[in-house]
Amino acid sequence: LFGMVEVEELMLRPYKAVAARLRPMDRMVAHTGYLIFARSVVQESL
Repeated sequence: LFGMVEVEELMLRPYKAVAARLRPMDRMVAHTGYLIFARSVVQESL
């Protein structure tokens, strides 16, 4: 059994540096990843 579940989404999108500015690449091939955090919950015996 798990509790305190948190999920975060991360998106990776490359940027290009051109003279005097930084901008996303013209063509977007994005990669998405998920991080899932949870704590194990132990139930006490009665």
